[in-house]
Amino acid sequence: ESFAERLDASPFGFPVVVQMVSTGMESGQLPEFLERSGSFLDRERQERVRRMQAMASPVLLLLSGGVTAFTVLSVLSPLLAAGGL
Repeated sequence: ESFAERLDASPFGFPVVVQMVSTGMESGQLPEFLERSGSFLDRERQERVRRMQAMASPVLLLLSGGVTAFTVLSVLSPLLAAGGL
């Protein structure tokens, strides 16, 4: 079984990487293709992290707004109750 076949059978084998490894083995330039695969995976990871940060930002903003509103209401509620409003 070749390295590309084993990589394809593993749960960590991305189809693009498997194809690049297979091409690298056929051409005899496996180290160069592994380097390219590493660069591709690094760019993919950076893009996923950027997307997750973009999605998390509004959620964190709403969460901090909710905590602030709760704090303000917990301070104002007894003051308003004591004043008869």
